[in-house]
Amino acid sequence: MRRLAQLVLLLFLALPARAQIAFDATANSSGVDGTDVTSVTFPHTVVSNTNGIIVVPCAVTDAVEADRNISTITYNGVGLSLIGKGVVDTIHVEMWRLVAPATGANNVVVTAGGTADFIACGSVSLIGVDQASPVDVFDTDNFNNSTTPSLSITTVADNAWIIDIVNFNNHTTSFVMDALSGRTERWNFALATTIRTGGSTRGPNTPAGAFTMSWTAGAAAAWNYIAASFKPAAIVTPTGKLGGGAKIGGSAILK
Repeated sequence: MRRLAQLVLLLFLALPARAQIAFDATANSSGVDGTDVTSVTFPHTVVSNTNGIIVVPCAVTDAVEADRNISTITYNGVGLSLIGKGVVDTIHVEMWRLVAPATGANNVVVTAGGTADFIACGSVSLIGVDQASPVDVFDTDNFNNSTTPSLSITTVADNAWIIDIVNFNNHTTSFVMDALSGRTERWNFALATTIRTGGSTRGPNTPAGAFTMSWTAGAAAAWNYIAASFKPAAIVTPTGKLGGGAKIGGSAILK
């Protein structure tokens, strides 16, 4: 019985403990002319980078796929990695990320593959994120004509945080983030008189499972939507021994 109890405890201790993700900062390109451009630049200030990450989601619109696909994104001159893209469409969305970003005020520079009709981006930095494999799940959805952009994403890691972006092909005076537990709007702005983009965070999400992200518009239009969840960093636990020679934090040997 004692050995069984020790085994159960060892199995519990073998599960990696996870830190709590926390919000750091956000910014967006709403003050930048993103019409008929090859790139946009806007500042983002990272306050802390303890197990930090910066995520840059972008809405890009152009009929030519090569022009609307993002070529590079940098923060403080360091290149970000692509997380994923939305369904292939003129109304386009992408999401990029960089772990351990430099602290302080630095520029986010987004460069398209060519001259895009519209480029609108946001950025979010978080702390407490897994540095080796930060992305938990990525998902996408789109619709040709609707007033309710929505996306369901099923997280795997407990206490993951979700970041989303929607590209809505209609400049409308009414575009509202649907209130959901743990969710905060991070940007919501129109570009020229054509598109609107919104982005938010939601977290922590526990237990892991399906979570819906949605917005409500005042008029129907085509939209493209992506979201990604990010998993907390593992907490390193000290190595020790249980009674009877059973070791924790390393190989378990029952005696």
